[in-house]
Amino acid sequence: MDKKDYEPYKRLFEERYAEYLEFLRLNKPQQYQKEKEEKRRVTRSRFDFYLKTGSSFEAEEKGEVIGYVASQTVSYMHGFDSVLWIEYVVVKSEHRRRGVGTALLRKLTTYAEHNNIN
Repeated sequence: MDKKDYEPYKRLFEERYAEYLEFLRLNKPQQYQKEKEEKRRVTRSRFDFYLKTGSSFEAEEKGEVIGYVASQTVSYMHGFDSVLWIEYVVVKSEHRRRGVGTALLRKLTTYAEHNNIN
């Protein structure tokens, strides 16, 4: 990911979050109300945080962002010096079941192995 990806990242988050809210509305009304009140959104500072981690990646097809994994390294958790904390794995609905999410997680695994992160 780099700075130019903010708008596509934000747009993809908003699309998938709306899908998630609709799922909750239909299946878990109490949780839906709570999530609706929180109004999660992507801000520039939140995007920049994930950008700086070096452990957040995007998937592109023909120059279009079709998915991403947003993560961060957390120091000392459950006896490990550092672990990767995965915040989001997001893939456009029309690109699901094609291995995009798996490829993003493999990239993250390679990053973790290369940087000695559990």
